Amino acid sequence: MDASLISPLKSSKRHQESHFTSNDIVRDIILGLSDGLTVPFALVAGLSNTSPSLIVTAGLAEVVGGAIAMGLGG
Repeated sequence: MDASLISPLKSSKRHQESHFTSNDIVRDIILGLSDGLTVPFALVAGLSNTSPSLIVTAGLAEVVGGAIAMGLGG
């Protein structure tokens, strides 16, 4: 009987795994997403008592400013 059928741990073939090694990119993406989700909600909550056009204008300005800040920080 074949030895690999009896015990797969004693098989002569080694399993090769490839691991994801780009930790810096993943860290920047997660930081950017968490910042990109938190700040607009806080901005809208703070401006909720003003006119809708001001909320949209401030939201767009925050998105552009946040993208520039995260780009420079990364």
